[in-house]
Amino acid sequence: MRKTDDFFFDFGSESFSIKFYNKAEEGDWGKAYGLRITIEGQDTLIIRTTTDGADGWLEVFDAQGNNLASARTNYHAITWRPIFQIRQYFLAGNKNSPELR
Repeated sequence: MRKTDDFFFDFGSESFSIKFYNKAEEGDWGKAYGLRITIEGQDTLIIRTTTDGADGWLEVFDAQGNNLASARTNYHAITWRPIFQIRQYFLAGNKNSPELR
């Protein structure tokens, strides 16, 4: 996974998220990125995974490692869901959540 700057979270759920989505890189069908963004003075970590096609995933964490948001993307469409649902779709091999089909 690539990281965009020197700041990097390395604990809790987001570490799992990085490993989880690194499967895309291991399978050579996508890339996982760790992005640090400061929102209203608060550090957040965004895990963004893209594929060679239109598929993608997005997870946002605060500095304490709490998941703030999770989404499944397809082209310009995005579906926000709880993190466990997003990961279930991924593990089950479902290409898209029902709204994106």
